[in-house]
Amino acid sequence: MLFWRRAWADASSPYGRLMTQDAAMAYWEMAQVKDGWSQYQLGRPELAVDAFTAILMQLKPRREVRSVAELTARAPAAKAELLTDSLRGLCLALAAKPEGHNINTFFASLPGKQFSPLVYSSLGELLLAKQRYTDAASVFDDFASANPQHDLAISYSEKAISAYKQGGFTALMIAAQEAYIKRYGNDIVAAAGADIAPGKLDLIRDYMAEVLRFRHAEAQQTPDNEANLRQARFVAVAAAYREMLGMFPNDPAFATTSMRYADALFDAGELNAAARQYTLVAYDLLAYDKAGDAALAAVKAYRAWLAVAPAQERDAAQQAVIAASAQLASVFPQHPERSLVLLASAEDLYALKRYDEVLALCVPLLAGAPLPTRPLYT
Repeated sequence: MLFWRRAWADASSPYGRLMTQDAAMAYWEMAQVKDGWSQYQLGRPELAVDAFTAILMQLKPRREVRSVAELTARAPAAKAELLTDSLRGLCLALAAKPEGHNINTFFASLPGKQFSPLVYSSLGELLLAKQRYTDAASVFDDFASANPQHDLAISYSEKAISAYKQGGFTALMIAAQEAYIKRYGNDIVAAAGADIAPGKLDLIRDYMAEVLRFRHAEAQQTPDNEANLRQARFVAVAAAYREMLGMFPNDPAFATTSMRYADALFDAGELNAAARQYTLVAYDLLAYDKAGDAALAAVKAYRAWLAVAPAQERDAAQQAVIAASAQLASVFPQHPERSLVLLASAEDLYALKRYDEVLALCVPLLAGAPLPTRPLYT
């Protein structure tokens, strides 16, 4: 009567007297549950957690309980509702604790962890329903961190990422995806062909693509006056692209990723490497619909390298520019920038006093369409 009148403090005392009796007593479990709800309503989540936990621990399952369906299936029919009510109360009490949601400490104090997957999952879902997205993500990630060898760890990490995504916490989602890639990536790729691999392989590729889009944009948005940070970010992005290309050589987006890798190398100041990567995209991946753009980018990257190359590298850089220009003209005869590239190459050859080669380039150009007047590279 006191409980239903919401006189929680008054109800707690007689419930407490019943709870001191033997757990086999007829009303012990009901008193335990009612006391748990009374403590919860009184703003005493720690005491509520103790009361609800005591109910669950009475079940003493021999195997892990991973779902509510498993919980009720292993209990006598008469106790099923009491157990689900206790589980709900426990999750609400954990969510209301001063530290918010950290349940690793809670499970560390229990003699057994049979309910661990169930409570982590139920608490996480409860927090999601309350739109406490970061707290929910922390709960799911706490399980994965505390149980790294558990077969459910990887799916709980995915739930954490999903929670961040639902809440619109993009930066946190990206950080969680990076942790996921570091934690599981190599094992997933190594397990290709096993039962776990197909779906997980696609998922980790998608995560890597999302991370790279975010980090590449972050690098591009870094102010020019923070040159060191900007370069470091592009170097990191390039390394991540290289890793992704190595992991997914048969990816339908391989050519696009390869082009972005070359762009990152260029922006990182690795001009020679960028030019070689553009060349690979242009001539080894001819099915790529922007191969001509890659060929032009290779010429420009070699020219950029020539502009900053130390004395001992200038000859190699100059020859690379001329070779890249000739290759573009040969492989892409309809390229809109072909005449421009050849004119620039003719100027290079003229400076090197290779006049016969200058004539060989310029005479056909004079017989063709009007020549461009703007420079290739500024």
